[in-house]
Amino acid sequence: MLFSCGENTKNEVKPPHTVRIANQKLTLEVEGMVCKMGCGGSIRKALLETKSVSSVDVDYQEDRKHQIVSVFYNKNQINKVAIMKLLESINDKQFKIAVIDEQAIAAKTPSKGK
Repeated sequence: MLFSCGENTKNEVKPPHTVRIANQKLTLEVEGMVCKMGCGGSIRKALLETKSVSSVDVDYQEDRKHQIVSVFYNKNQINKVAIMKLLESINDKQFKIAVIDEQAIAAKTPSKGK
């Protein structure tokens, strides 16, 4: 690597991961889920990869047509429309999403296993 004299070569140390602090909860009705592990896992993974979501709770019951997914996110980093578009795009557009509720919450940091 070549550096010019005027270039800043100071090494900045960045933390290995950013702690995501949620200040908003979005409760969604999700149609098209066929299982908690696979579909719920796909939803959880896609949302957490945004780095703006701290946790995702999936309330799956096999006999229900619509499942409930709660998303805890930072509204300064992502919004409800972006979350819905993301979920509707995964698994070959398998899911139909509708908002049940949206509310501000006290800051919530991620919990392990979510």
